[in-house]
Formats: sequence, C-alpha cells, structure tokens
Amino acid sequence: MKKVYISTLILFLLAVLVALAPRMLNFELIRSQVAKRLSAESGWQIDAAQLNFYWLPTPNFSLKDTTIKNDNFLLILPETRIFPYWRSLLDKKFDLKEITLVRPELQINSLNGSAGKGEGDILLPRALINIDDGSVIFNDGVFAEGSRNYPLVLSEIDAEIRLTPEMVDLKLSGSSSFFNFAEIDGSFDPAARSYGFNYEIRGLQAYSLLPALLDGELLPVESTVSLRGEVNGSGLAKYKASVSGDFPCYVTPPGDEVFLLDCGNVEMEIEKDAAGLMVSLDELQLKNPGLVLSGQVGWLSGSADGDEPVLLIDLAGKDLDISAIRHGVLTLWGDNHVARIVSDIVLAGEASSASYYFKAPLAGFNDIRQMQIKVDVDGAEIHPPHTNLLLDHAAGTIEIIDGYLSGEGLSARLGNSKGPNCSLFLDRADRG
Repeated sequence: MKKVYISTLILFLLAVLVALAPRMLNFELIRSQVAKRLSAESGWQIDAAQLNFYWLPTPNFSLKDTTIKNDNFLLILPETRIFPYWRSLLDKKFDLKEITLVRPELQINSLNGSAGKGEGDILLPRALINIDDGSVIFNDGVFAEGSRNYPLVLSEIDAEIRLTPEMVDLKLSGSSSFFNFAEIDGSFDPAARSYGFNYEIRGLQAYSLLPALLDGELLPVESTVSLRGEVNGSGLAKYKASVSGDFPCYVTPPGDEVFLLDCGNVEMEIEKDAAGLMVSLDELQLKNPGLVLSGQVGWLSGSADGDEPVLLIDLAGKDLDISAIRHGVLTLWGDNHVARIVSDIVLAGEASSASYYFKAPLAGFNDIRQMQIKVDVDGAEIHPPHTNLLLDHAAGTIEIIDGYLSGEGLSARLGNSKGPNCSLFLDRADRG
C-alpha cells in the first residue's frame, strides 16, 4: 500500500510540473533571446512572431511564422521546433541542441556577397538541423545569363545539417518540377568559404535549364538526363566539378537543313578560376554525329588588361562518321569560308581518328592558319581542291597545318584505277 501511495504521489508531482512548466518559463523573454541570439551570431535580420512550448516528442519550443533575411536571401519558416539544452534555460541562457525546420522556404536572390556577420566571419552555433519538406526558390538573375524558366524551384527537400563553428556537414535530398530526384552529401568550411560535395541527379529536364548555343543555332531538345559527380570550390568564381552521365540533345531550329546533336554519354571536368573556364573531356560519346571525343575546350583570360579572351579547342576523336560530321558543320557554319574549305576536302566515309587544335581569339575562326587538323581516313571520299577529281576508298593521314593541306602514304581509287603511296600538298590559306 505504501508503494502505491509513493507512486501516486510521484505521478501527481510530475503532472503538476508538466502543467506549470510552461508558466514557469517566460516565453516572451525566451522568444526575444532566441531571435537576438541567432541575429547576433549570424548578422541576419530575424523576426519571430510566436513561441509555444511542447512536451512531446521531447520538451521543445516551437517558433511560428519566423523570417530571416539579408540582401541575398529570404528564409520563411512556418514552424521551427527548437530542442535546447535544458540546463542552459535554467541558467537563463539559450544553447541549441537540435532544430527541426518544418516546411521552410528559402528564396535566393544572389549567390554573391557576404552571407552573414562581419567581413569574412560566419559564426555558426553547434547544433543539428533537420529539414522536413522544405523548398528553395532561385529568383531571376541568380545564375548565368541565358538560364531559363525562372524562378527555379526545388521542393520536397529533406535534409540533415550538422553545424559546428568550424564546419557544416550536409546530407540533402529532394525533387523538383525539372528533375525526379537529387541527392547531395558534402560539407562547407565557413572560415575558408569553401565547399565540397558529391551529387546525383536523376531525370533532369536539362532543356529547362540549358541555354541555346551558338547564338541560337542549337536549341536544347526535350529530353531527360541523369548525372553524378563531385564539386569543390569557393563561391562561383573558383570551382572544379566532375560530371558523369548522359549528354543532353540539341537540334537546329526548323528550316531546310536540320541537324540533331543526339544524346550520348559524357565523362568530364569543369574548372573555373582567374585564368578562365576550362572543360576537360575524358570521353564524350555521341550517337549523331557518330564520334567519341576527348580533350579540352575553354575560354582563357587575356594575358594583359584589355586583351581579348582566347578560345582553346584541343580535341581528339575516334570512330568518326565523316558524313554526319560534315553535315553538322555545314548546317551550323555554312557561311564560314574556312568551314567550307575543310568540309569540301573529305566529303564522306569514316575516320579511325582525328584531331583539331585552335587557340586564338574568336575572330581566328576566319583564318585557317590558326588551326591544326589531322584526320586518319579509312574508306573516305576525297575531293582534292582546285581539281575535278573525286577519289573514293581513300585511306591514310591528311593534315592541315598553317593553312597547308598535306598527306603522305595515301591510297585511293579514281574510277577503275587505284593509286597506292600517294602524296598531297596544297596551300589553302589566303596569304595576300
């Protein structure tokens, strides 16, 4: 009987404590301290409209209708569940343990500028942040000019973010109207303002993000791609990203000649720094035109102030469908006399390998001397310039260097005649 009495007394005292605990705490003071503490540590403007107390699932506070903003973003928090260290409350302090953001909405206006307090200092609390069904909205002008369909919205975001003053560790997954699923796992160093993460995207509608190429001569096709890779960098001015997966499709606008840059697979790295932007292709396979490419394409900054940027193209290919490539070149650059000179030499057939090198300002595309071209033809159709000859079943190596067209050890057929071990040398440059 005595044990029953003691148990009943304990339960009664606990019930009283549960009932009185919310009244024992000064909610207005705590709400004010929460906002002030977060504002002081982040340098952001933070407003919280209402603070409630809950016992379950564990004792926690719930901030309702909170907004956090600075010049670069606006964060709207319908409900924020805050799990503090209780001893800190008894000492009239507020130390975070865990935060759960319910249906948060982050509106991003810019990825540049200072993210928080000070000129280089981001002071983060030590806490675990969980995101439940969040969304991120990228407003107009956040990304590079030419990106389309603003605002870009990411939704159904679930995340776990572990904060320390030294590092932010992030695991995030979500979906969007323009991809089926995305996952990110990485970290951010506040002191160095550097980041590194792995990513995977499935069912990405690349056409909704990618701009048209070549001044509108190539338009993205409505197709989906899946990609994975790794990104490391500091802001948008310096980064390195690896990309592995599907290559998006492009097509020329409707007209007399239609060229489809058909989907394929790609393994590449993109690197941006003060020297410029460089894309390194480990391997690019395209269905049309049939080819496998590797090499580099990039824009390099001028060596001095005022110098024009330099375009670098250093590509090597194998298993090339010359007929399809020639059709594409003439469709896209048919008005360029250099493109016509090159395309009117090898007319059809296949090439076991080929290479192309160009390093000059964009205007250099009008000067064949700025290019180095090498093709190992196999069963190709060749038209030697300044002749009425049409050679078929041609095999061997043809080069254009400094505007000179040359070939050694060539073989070809002309009608019923066959010529082995032939040579070719012509000047195709305008040296006037």
